[in-house]
Amino acid sequence: MKLRLLICMLLLALEGYSQTLTEVIYPQYVQGVGSSNASDDRKVPFACRMTVSGLNPSSTYRFYNRFVADPSLATNGQGNYILASSSGDFIRVTSATLAVAGRYGEFTTNVSGSYTGWFVIEPSLALEFQPGTLLYFRLMLNNGAGGASVQTRITATTPVTVLGWGNAANQGTGLRTIPNPTFVPKNFIFFYDNQAGTGRPVSGTFIENDGTDNNAVTSGYAPFYANSVDLVPNTWGTIIPNNLPSGVRRIAQFALSNGNPVNNITTTDGVYPTIPSGTINTANATGGLTELVIAATTVPVRLLNFTASLIDGTNQAKLNWNTSSEINFSKFVIEKSINGTDFTSIAELNSKGDNSSYMKEDVINPGITYYRLRLVDTDSRFTYSQIRQVEVRKSNSLNVYPNPAKNAITIEHDRATSDATIQLLGFNGSRVSVTKVKEGTSKTTIYISSLTAGKYIVIYTCKTGSEQYQFNKL
Repeated sequence: MKLRLLICMLLLALEGYSQTLTEVIYPQYVQGVGSSNASDDRKVPFACRMTVSGLNPSSTYRFYNRFVADPSLATNGQGNYILASSSGDFIRVTSATLAVAGRYGEFTTNVSGSYTGWFVIEPSLALEFQPGTLLYFRLMLNNGAGGASVQTRITATTPVTVLGWGNAANQGTGLRTIPNPTFVPKNFIFFYDNQAGTGRPVSGTFIENDGTDNNAVTSGYAPFYANSVDLVPNTWGTIIPNNLPSGVRRIAQFALSNGNPVNNITTTDGVYPTIPSGTINTANATGGLTELVIAATTVPVRLLNFTASLIDGTNQAKLNWNTSSEINFSKFVIEKSINGTDFTSIAELNSKGDNSSYMKEDVINPGITYYRLRLVDTDSRFTYSQIRQVEVRKSNSLNVYPNPAKNAITIEHDRATSDATIQLLGFNGSRVSVTKVKEGTSKTTIYISSLTAGKYIVIYTCKTGSEQYQFNKL
């Protein structure tokens, strides 16, 4: 009996040991009441993006996600969840199971046994959701082979703080937008206390209409969400902490499909236009369930399109875009990046007015170059366009001779940097040899008499990239 108990304890301790959750976009706060009294329920959704690793490669797992207050306990947590489907409506689930279709999500891991995706939790009346409680995101999985029961529980290491509605400094206030076409239904939206969008967001949710009906009567949602956000396309609603001296300075939208940034709205002071006129201040709010409302006029200009293409026969990128309206709009700032993350400004074009067309050409280097537009209003507020990319393919300067060869080959290559190497691969991809190339040289000889006859691949790699060439061994 003691042995059986010991084995059970070891299994619980080891559960999820080799699997990990990495927080990609993980808000600091989730709304909660935690009173077990249905009349107190005033929920809004919580969304995050996570990477789960250490699973079986190329396997399809069933899952659901919740919060736990004690990460050391092997429980399935509390809260409802909303399955963020990439096609069709999102699915709201109030009774967790991995055994009934439509009440669990599915994802397929990559060849490394990892998966990155969106997860949505809806607070419940469970006592775990009392304001001030620290909660931990937990993911429940089956065996990755069609099982219908929970086999693995993987838990985040960083907590989320429960926030209740109210006007005190340790409580929270509702925040929503009126319909705005730049907010794409089923995308995700996150709220940061800094313009750069660094660190963990304050809160996060998805953009309506997701297809689920979170009616205040049947689902206990906050009245402002049920009446003005739920099922209303191009809107969102969330909670922000009252103790936020900088306010919400960046509202960032991310794509449902791949998690890439779509656009964002920033302010220098946390102040936004509201309806029917005037402004609202998101710093140190005191509204509670009397929400702050952001007007659609926060978007300075409406883009009809934005394209980037390579001019035939050149190394020049051509950017084109058109607008339908430019109200209180100042200028476009063209920004450029070589990695899709770090952008620098390269030019500015002033507003021409409604229904205008714009064009900019730019010389680029071999490889992929990324572009975006910063759309700046007359009061210096700005948002970003989607990112576009242009590629200039590098001509192959690698040459191998003789080909075919019997005893040795000579490789002519770009001038070698300090880290340059030449690899020989068999035609099946197996590595045969690696040779370090002398810095500053442009020609290297490799002896191949010991190789068996057949096809081989030469790969030359240095700081500027890599090239390959195929040759035959006699």
